[in-house]
Amino acid sequence: MPQNLASLSKNPVRQVRREHNLTLQALAEKCNVTLNAVYNQECGVYPYILGNILMVLVNEYGEEYFSLNERYKEFIKERRLTFLDELGPFNYRDIEVDATLSPIAVFRRSLDLSKMAFCKRLCIQPSLLNRCEAGACQTLPSAIVNALRQVGFEDEGIEELNYRQGEFNART
Repeated sequence: MPQNLASLSKNPVRQVRREHNLTLQALAEKCNVTLNAVYNQECGVYPYILGNILMVLVNEYGEEYFSLNERYKEFIKERRLTFLDELGPFNYRDIEVDATLSPIAVFRRSLDLSKMAFCKRLCIQPSLLNRCEAGACQTLPSAIVNALRQVGFEDEGIEELNYRQGEFNART
């Protein structure tokens, strides 16, 4: 199993959900959040535990508030470092522009990742990536921007990706 996927099992939200034999959907319903919110929480898209999820884990499952938060922060830190180690030194401007591909596709391919592997690493939905790569997104969707920030991608690189995404859409 790739190192960053193995690290998902260290997410305390996921651990508690599994200890209590809850599905993602069951936890979402208990917390009054969407399934996507729980999925994103377990993937580490958010830099903190969402309030509704945190309260259910504390009040219904006896988790200790501060311990849960600290374990989640450690999970996020490890996830970010793992991705940055895999990414290595990276400068988006060094990638050659391909007029037939969206900037996010060029970026993904430069990392030598399949669409599915890229989505798993960033914890984003494949349909969102497909829309972006097809040129259906004027700018990068916030889910992709937030995921890139969460793994430590610099704002300058994200701005460059967004700029090139706009240029790509103007051509298509």
